[in-house]
Amino acid sequence: SGPYVTQSTEKVYFSTEASVLVVDKAEGFIDFLDKTDGLSNTGISIVEYHAPTGILMVVYKNSAFDLVYPDGEVVTFRQIPNFSNFVGEKTIEQVYLETDSTVLIAANFGLSKFNLRREEFVWTTFTGLPVENVLTWRERIYLATEEGIYETSQRSSTPEDFSSWNLLDQEEGFPLLYSTYALGVFQDQLYFDLDGDLHRYDGTNLAFVQTAPSGTDLAYLRTLGSELFVAYACRTGCPGQ
Repeated sequence: SGPYVTQSTEKVYFSTEASVLVVDKAEGFIDFLDKTDGLSNTGISIVEYHAPTGILMVVYKNSAFDLVYPDGEVVTFRQIPNFSNFVGEKTIEQVYLETDSTVLIAANFGLSKFNLRREEFVWTTFTGLPVENVLTWRERIYLATEEGIYETSQRSSTPEDFSSWNLLDQEEGFPLLYSTYALGVFQDQLYFDLDGDLHRYDGTNLAFVQTAPSGTDLAYLRTLGSELFVAYACRTGCPGQ
């Protein structure tokens, strides 16, 4: 996978294997954040800037993560690699900025909610299958998995109990069996891949949008201003494309 990119109003941050490349938007100056600046590790997989707190979250391939504060202080969290409820290697797939104080962490073991201001995990649900993507829409949390899309209320009193989550299935107009790996919200509709092809859901009706180009799968969805960006990934190199 390529570099992960995030930004503040003043800077753009790019992940590399050993450091975070920082570009000043106004001056074009380039700097690096690495272990000499207090980062705890190499093998960076995700960087995500949380504007309300000014915190840069740096996630590593071993599922530990650092919080880099505006004053340069770095605090490391190693709880996820040490989770005893999941046997095996833990990997974080995505960090979603949920509120002005919390993020949602999608991982191969499930989903965690983390409070940046309090520096603590709020809850974790162990799903029994990898969570590829997460977002919130209309005060509900949506998860993309190989078994389909699961959802629950952001106000749920038992989000850590995965049996309380709802799978979008035939009752909502979805197929009985399908897989989803990417999620996005655009013009107050939920966009996602359904077995590789782009669909949308308005809360009542499911609609087909477009077929993935030959030899590709939908990789991610991102809303930037008034545009929805749809990215596809080649399965086998996509010769000639």
